[in-house]
Amino acid sequence: MTTKKIVPSAGLFDRAGKVKSLRKSFPLILEGARGSDRRCQSLLGYCYIRGLGVVRNPMGAMRWWSAAARRGDVSSMFNLALMLAEGEGVPQNNRRAFKWYLRAARSEHTKAQTNVALMYLQGVGIRKQSAEGVTWLRKASGKCAPLAMFNLGVAYERGATGRKNPAAALKLYRKAAALGDGGSRKRLRELGEFPEVRHPRK
Repeated sequence: MTTKKIVPSAGLFDRAGKVKSLRKSFPLILEGARGSDRRCQSLLGYCYIRGLGVVRNPMGAMRWWSAAARRGDVSSMFNLALMLAEGEGVPQNNRRAFKWYLRAARSEHTKAQTNVALMYLQGVGIRKQSAEGVTWLRKASGKCAPLAMFNLGVAYERGATGRKNPAAALKLYRKAAALGDGGSRKRLRELGEFPEVRHPRK
């Protein structure tokens, strides 16, 4: 029976539980990742994608995020999905991206819930299912996610599920705009809620 090697937390994390320095801590992170520590595997993926303490290597990032994701690390699921969806240094694969977004979404990852919703609404990586997309947008919007609120507003305004609801859409745009969402601010201006300020001619 082998004993799992424990990474010395004093050398890797500060009192708040954050990594002191990814560049300087790379050897410790690598040690932990090789010892099947999913948090270290997730951090190692970030080191590889950003080139922190090691030469940038997207395939290396994918390998370690895949390992951490299979062990249940939600942030790794999301990062892996993002890489696959954007084709960042790896072949683009929307079907696999959707799979990992969905797993992260089911684990309450808000951004993943928004992305799953948009893929359902647009039919990317999965058969188009507007009702399912709206369901996921509602879940993310319930957590005050501005992007989800904006897209849910668009869905209501366009009648994505068969019936338009401009009043509900407007309410969502206002909430998302208050949280800084640029798309919602733009839509509100188009609807005449945020009139452009005109400066007097000199």
